[in-house]
Amino acid sequence: MSISMLLKILLSSIRNLILRLPQTPRKRPYPQREVSIATNDPDVVLAGELALPDEAHLHPGIVLLTGSGQHTRDEPVAGHRWFLVLADHLTRNGYAVLRCDDRGAGKSTGNFQVATLQDYADDAAHMIEFLRTQPNVDPERCGFMGHSEGGYTAPLAATKCRVDFIVMLAGGVLPLLPDTLTRQYSDIMRADGKSDSEIEKAVGQVHESSTILRESTTSEEASASLTSRSEEHS
Repeated sequence: MSISMLLKILLSSIRNLILRLPQTPRKRPYPQREVSIATNDPDVVLAGELALPDEAHLHPGIVLLTGSGQHTRDEPVAGHRWFLVLADHLTRNGYAVLRCDDRGAGKSTGNFQVATLQDYADDAAHMIEFLRTQPNVDPERCGFMGHSEGGYTAPLAATKCRVDFIVMLAGGVLPLLPDTLTRQYSDIMRADGKSDSEIEKAVGQVHESSTILRESTTSEEASASLTSRSEEHS
């Protein structure tokens, strides 16, 4: 049997396994509706889904915030639509759940490539402010549930708007720069078999970038300094 045939069989098996994931809800016996959320940027409109346990009572509201990378509202990982699974569980247990496609993903507009953590926080603030205005959502009980980088986004968004609670799922407890990134770089490079000197060099560059970002007074200044530093290391 050829390698290509083996690969086809393997991919087919993976695809069939994904389709049989028992966690994925087949039927969702509660109201769901597509929503569109305007932001301060006319080029950015967030598309998402609001799920309600029922339309007869007030429910606490949760906004799900995705982790790093560009994701749709389901935040799929290896075919597992785990934000859909999480939203379904929360809704069945009495929470109104709003989840949106990231900028430029799914049905949302905007340019993800140039977005910053501040932009993600702005988007999150618009999402929770929208959620508070919806029928059957208790405006006194609305908060964030952020996964990974969403654990950084949620507290930052809380400085821009009212937030009644925050739940972090594998969120960071150390500063993103330089602590978290240097640890990630070290672990990933070591797993890839890189030498200690290569790891030390990469970690040093993260520290340099962190210093530039901390000391720059404008985004333009930071961009110019980072570009110059990158050219020096190339």
